[in-house]
Amino acid sequence: MYGLSLSRTSTVSRCCFEGIGGDKGGSALRATWDIADSRIVDNVFKNNLNIGISWYENSGKLGMTIIERDTLINTGTFPGYGGSGPWHAVGILVHPSKNVRVQHDYIDKTGYAGILLGSDSNFVQYNIINNAMWTLNDGAAIYTDCSKSFIRNNIIYNTRGNLESSGPWYPLSHGIWLEYLEEYRESVVENNTIVHSGCYGIYLRNNFSCTIKNNVLFNNDIAQMDIDGRGPENKTAVKRTYQSQDNLLVGNIYYAASKKQKTLLFRPEYDYGTLQDNYFCNPWTDSVVSGYGAGTTQWIIYDYPLDQWQTQFS
Repeated sequence: MYGLSLSRTSTVSRCCFEGIGGDKGGSALRATWDIADSRIVDNVFKNNLNIGISWYENSGKLGMTIIERDTLINTGTFPGYGGSGPWHAVGILVHPSKNVRVQHDYIDKTGYAGILLGSDSNFVQYNIINNAMWTLNDGAAIYTDCSKSFIRNNIIYNTRGNLESSGPWYPLSHGIWLEYLEEYRESVVENNTIVHSGCYGIYLRNNFSCTIKNNVLFNNDIAQMDIDGRGPENKTAVKRTYQSQDNLLVGNIYYAASKKQKTLLFRPEYDYGTLQDNYFCNPWTDSVVSGYGAGTTQWIIYDYPLDQWQTQFS
């Protein structure tokens, strides 16, 4: 169930991939192990049933693969197709690989993530992603499950999430989500514009030594950004030491565009690092930054005026 499978250094340009895949999955274009230093440029992918581009490259090889100026439309959006399990219905999946540059691509309507990075030291930049998370929930337009991701200069909008098959949850659909299941670190998220996500514009939980810089976050439904840690998973777990995450959040604009939205949402018990020169905009209140939980597992939100927040949380 592959349209084209590559296993050596290759160039694929000006091709059209359409209607590829089935109920067991598949990819329109698949790359495997010895594929380093390849070029996937100016191609069109439309109405494919699972993954548009699936990139598995030997991360130990030196080189730089470019996935550039490709157009992906309606990828993994047909209910009942795309396979079962995680990491299906993705526009561009990069795992495992190193120094792959996904750039200047246009992605419109993916069942799950628009771009998914599953290994360290890859780049996602200058892309436009619209209507990610079209049929599934609990993901993002750009989702990473790794360290050292470089996510720059992307435009992301309308990541709504679909609750039809996910149970009684609110949409867990974010613009950019750096996964928290491991102690991932050293990612850079800068100069992105993220608008109208079903949950958070940026979700940053339990990540370390990351730089979140000069992003514009506007009209994302729950909050423009959520920062959090990872405490004990249940009451019997050993209490986790809340070490500093040592992140730098600088020059971001957080704009709540409705009364129900928050700008920055955080749990008070964690040390996130340094926050400086950010703009918090909420036309409906002077209490512009919001904490939740307050040291408990309850979903209790307290809105802080800026001066109180700055004084209480150095």
